[in-house]
Amino acid sequence: MTKKKSSTKKQPTAEDKLRILVESSRLADNELGEYLRREGVHGATLEQWREDATKGLAATSRRSTSTSSPDTKRIAALERELHRKDKALAELAALITLQKKVRAIWGGEDSDTNTRSET
Repeated sequence: MTKKKSSTKKQPTAEDKLRILVESSRLADNELGEYLRREGVHGATLEQWREDATKGLAATSRRSTSTSSPDTKRIAALERELHRKDKALAELAALITLQKKVRAIWGGEDSDTNTRSET
């Protein structure tokens, strides 16, 4: 009895695909055909791997910008708090300025009860 050899090839791993993509990008057209035959990869398969890699990198970049990390949430909360405190500070500064103007106009009196005459 003789064993039949499996006609299916081992599927290349992600590392193999990346290695082949990188090495093939450095080769000229005449060297590329020889390299692909040696690796057992068809030209259309190489193009598909290249497209998949590009799409995967683009999706990763979009995901990283849209996903909120705990740091991003913390930064947003701190920015909201800072904005709230800036508004409160501006309001207090306006009140102090207004008090100074009132004192300048009315001569420093603290309450209006002292100016009324008793009858």
